[in-house]
Amino acid sequence: IVCLTVLLMNTKTIGGFNLQTNYMILVIVISFLCFIITEIKISKPLMDVRLFFNAKFFMSCILIILLQALVMSTVFWIVFWQHALSVSSVEAGTGMLPNSLMLIVFSMLSGFFINKFGAKKTLLVGASAIFFGFLLSAFYLGVHRISYISFIPALLGLGAGAFFVSNTVKFLAVDFVSQDKKGMAFGILGSLKQLGGAVG
Repeated sequence: IVCLTVLLMNTKTIGGFNLQTNYMILVIVISFLCFIITEIKISKPLMDVRLFFNAKFFMSCILIILLQALVMSTVFWIVFWQHALSVSSVEAGTGMLPNSLMLIVFSMLSGFFINKFGAKKTLLVGASAIFFGFLLSAFYLGVHRISYISFIPALLGLGAGAFFVSNTVKFLAVDFVSQDKKGMAFGILGSLKQLGGAVG
């Protein structure tokens, strides 16, 4: 995990496929294989890798990683706005306010929606908000020149949908595993969320 994080965070500095990169990839692969073999053999594993044999739980893990990577990637929009729109750092940072406000509001509503309408409908609403938000932004960017306005649908959609998707996926993923594995499953999802953030 250390090698993977260093590799992801320093890709630009390290460069492409060179001796250092290849060595780190080799360490990652060997360590990962050793970890899996060890965890399968012992009676009380630190992380039961058999959980990933559950297709529904595995897909939930993938969704958590992709969502967190998407959320973290928007942080770099601030840098992009500073260069593309020639705005100050304060103005660019303030530009993330619509996203932050939506995150605050809908983080409180996601639990209510799950209890009221069920996990599947809540997940559909959240995923649709993210999808159509980015679709509108992409359409606007394709038709007009780059401007802050073009990013607002994506900011609103991601802010509204992120907690709906994240909380619902966690709820469903834990529900897919046996009672004695729920704590471990929740811990795995939390770890993979951090991995998604590093990727983003």
